[in-house]
Amino acid sequence: MYYWDIKQIGPDMELESEVINAYLAVKVKDFNKENPRGQRATFIDTFEMTTIWKNGTSRLKIDPLDYDVILGIVNDHHHWTLTVMYPGQKRCQFLDPLGETAVNVKRCTEITRRFLKSKGCNISRLKCNSPPHPQQPDGTSCGVFALKFAESILSAEHHISFATTKQAIAEHRWNIATTLIQHTDRL
Repeated sequence: MYYWDIKQIGPDMELESEVINAYLAVKVKDFNKENPRGQRATFIDTFEMTTIWKNGTSRLKIDPLDYDVILGIVNDHHHWTLTVMYPGQKRCQFLDPLGETAVNVKRCTEITRRFLKSKGCNISRLKCNSPPHPQQPDGTSCGVFALKFAESILSAEHHISFATTKQAIAEHRWNIATTLIQHTDRL
């Protein structure tokens, strides 16, 4: 990560892939280290997940059944959304900071099924839902919301809930930036 990447976390800025990938890496690592139930999580970086979302072929070398939860944040026309796969439970979730459409929930189901099948998982029936969640009140915080959704999923919160005022979003951005700086190697 570079200074420019951190600067892009500021108010009214669109988050970049590097920021989202680095932050998800920290959160997944923390989850795997601290999870007392022995659950394991991984994430698919935004570049690969966006390729998968656009019906591309995945070059990812993982066995999905090694993980309880797989997170992937997609960038579709400068808008970030979260896809969550639960391979062992044969289900997935789709969360859009602007609100889900039936078309995108169905698309998430089809993409998840195709991805899991390409990795050797025989999943004929797959359920997809979109849990209730806050919606972004502006045009630039979708990346922040996708990361907050991922945090909630990893925290096993039953309800995805967080403050969405302009001040609260600025604080979420600050927390993302400070987390990344704290996990950066000293130069």
